[in-house]
Amino acid sequence: MMRPDPSPSENWNPLVPELMVSSVEASLRVHEAAGFALFREPADAWYAVDPSHEEGQIEVLAQDPDGYLQRLVRDLGSRAK
Repeated sequence: MMRPDPSPSENWNPLVPELMVSSVEASLRVHEAAGFALFREPADAWYAVDPSHEEGQIEVLAQDPDGYLQRLVRDLGSRAK
């Protein structure tokens, strides 16, 4: 059973759906109009996929009125390390 407000000391990993979007800003406006709140500011995230390059995405977390999170992401492509 998922709890909406776990203690930070607990090892708790809720399922957070990840939605690929073409515009994080436009998607946030739609989510906010539907009652979602910004949970975490948009930020670039880069992940190593092999020793010579990384793939990136802009990530933001939005929280629905019931407390559930959605991760909105936009692809940034790849870059050399």
